[in-house]
Amino acid sequence: MAAAIVFCIFAASIGIAGVYWHRNYSLSYQIGKAKECAQGGQYTQAIIYLEKARTLDGENGEILFLMADYYYIQEKYELAIDTLIEIVEAEERYSEAEVESAYDKVISIYSKMEDYQAIHELLSDCTNEAVVNLFQQFIAKPPEFSFVEGNYEEVLPLKLSANTSGKIYYTLDGSTPDEKSEIYTAPIFLETGEYTVKACFINDYGVKSDIVSNTYRIDVLIPAAPEVSVYSGDYYEPYMIEAQAPENCNIYYTTDSTDPTADSTLYTSAIPMPLGKSVYKFVAISEEGVASEITMRTYKLTLHTEITVDMAESFYNIVNANFIGKPAAAMHIAKIQTLAVSLGERSLDMTPLLVALADVAAMTERTELLLEGQSNLLGYKEYAENAYELIEFLRHGELLGQIFSGYTNSGKHVPQVLIGQENRFRELQNSSMVFDNYEIAGHESGTLGLIGPTRMDYARLIPSLRYLTEIVGKMLSDTVEE
Repeated sequence: MAAAIVFCIFAASIGIAGVYWHRNYSLSYQIGKAKECAQGGQYTQAIIYLEKARTLDGENGEILFLMADYYYIQEKYELAIDTLIEIVEAEERYSEAEVESAYDKVISIYSKMEDYQAIHELLSDCTNEAVVNLFQQFIAKPPEFSFVEGNYEEVLPLKLSANTSGKIYYTLDGSTPDEKSEIYTAPIFLETGEYTVKACFINDYGVKSDIVSNTYRIDVLIPAAPEVSVYSGDYYEPYMIEAQAPENCNIYYTTDSTDPTADSTLYTSAIPMPLGKSVYKFVAISEEGVASEITMRTYKLTLHTEITVDMAESFYNIVNANFIGKPAAAMHIAKIQTLAVSLGERSLDMTPLLVALADVAAMTERTELLLEGQSNLLGYKEYAENAYELIEFLRHGELLGQIFSGYTNSGKHVPQVLIGQENRFRELQNSSMVFDNYEIAGHESGTLGLIGPTRMDYARLIPSLRYLTEIVGKMLSDTVEE
């Protein structure tokens, strides 16, 4: 009997010892009691149980996450962060999922606190590439430059880029950039000179990166100014204004006294000198976008004619209002007579101009050789012996038409001169011919020419003919344009 009692006491002692051990040294018991307390809102007691659990297993991620959650619920944000940082700082002991979860929770708490600078610093120290990529938007890395610093012999279209959305601020004079500096929106073109480019990046959360600085020395060859064929001055004969620039440069020009830029009119071919006063400014711009010095020319063209500048302007306005954009058939004498009534005192002066324009338009509808002024040749002594033969040759015109037709279809657009024996027809071998093409709407459409003695004033006639072909081509292009 006594032995049985002793045994029962011993068994009870062992049971009590087991219960005591389970409550004090069982990990699952401590975690379970912590969860039980948390369900009842007793978070402080729950954390006490978890602290005891940590003494049993200091590297258990579940314990740390539970503690951080209970601190967070109590709005003890700093304690929650400190708890999670233990996982971050010893990430090699935890699974990848646990590490990413710890970063996620820390960043969520910092976001709630609006402490984005702390997030930036946390991720800047992070060596886990997967985590950094996952939370890229919170990091403000220094801007990256598209060119390394150094010496260059070309214009640099410098690009700045950031790791995420936000704004890049920069300076070019070595000063420190801030929110009041220039905002980068497009490539920065660095031309000749020395630049110290400093930049910083501020992300959408207001976090500012470190400042990065690069120095560039640009030594770009500035193209020579355009060479213009006609010098400034007063002129009494029309000339074509030609401009030349260095290789791989485009020429741009203005006529309103403003300085030309790459947005101005592109020079493509010789420009007819206009009547009256005019101001032309030309600039050459290289492929790299470098501009030359500006070449300026001023002209005053006065023609020995009864047609004044005012009359020419009035004539242009009438043509522009009544004929441009209309078919050539619309330009008939009846129409001109109707317009003459509206010309008032200038009707007698302007009507011949309109009649001449109607004649020119009518010519465009015919594909034939038109000759005028043959009788003028009789006044030259060179034709004393063969004047009748030459007039007959010109009157029939078929052979002469072959010369002009062949030149019209040649694709050339430079004056052609045939002197004496260069003419293949015997009847023309004591004469000279000068002719040039005109274009309508960009297409070779016809030829204008002069026939006269071999001692013609070529220096005066060739520029005049070129000027005339440009004017006729432009006028007819405007007339036939729908």
